[in-house]
Amino acid sequence: MIIGITGTLGAGKDEAAKFFMKQGFCYHSCSDIIRNECKKKGIPLDRDNLIKMGNDLREKYGHEILAKIIIERRIASNEKDTLVVSIRNPGEVEELRKQKDFVMIAIDAPIDIRYTRIKSRQRPEDHISFKKFKEQEDRERTGDKNMQQLNKIIEMADFKIMNEGTLLDMQYKLEDLLDYVKQKNNKQKLNS
Repeated sequence: MIIGITGTLGAGKDEAAKFFMKQGFCYHSCSDIIRNECKKKGIPLDRDNLIKMGNDLREKYGHEILAKIIIERRIASNEKDTLVVSIRNPGEVEELRKQKDFVMIAIDAPIDIRYTRIKSRQRPEDHISFKKFKEQEDRERTGDKNMQQLNKIIEMADFKIMNEGTLLDMQYKLEDLLDYVKQKNNKQKLNS
């Protein structure tokens, strides 16, 4: 099974990833690929540079490039259950949908909660004002085929989780969702 996670900045994607990793899923991040490209080129890891690098990679190699890299890694490692986080472009979703048992989850939370979360996690790219946070998010939500298109990605999700409560609340939602998906997949296997 492949589970894809997308969502707004600070919504809880990393916490969801930790949950799935505890369930035995192998972790892959589109953002980590972009961070590594920035590091190779000596580009500072601020959010604007990460967005630009991701857009440049998609323009140069195709809007599905990050998903292709992850699928190649999955195949090379012979993974059974794979988790793909930080999906930001419809081409990435389309490429992942070619894989058997792909499920897409979108996670969101109110903007004020998300801003508080990113400020507390202490990543270099998160030291920004609320105004800058909102501007960056607005840019991520829409764009051309090589850019981030978060609104379209969220629409493409099979399941949506609103993470405005505690971490435990979200974990319960994820447990229920995973149980549902596993049951659905088992029924489909029996009927094939």
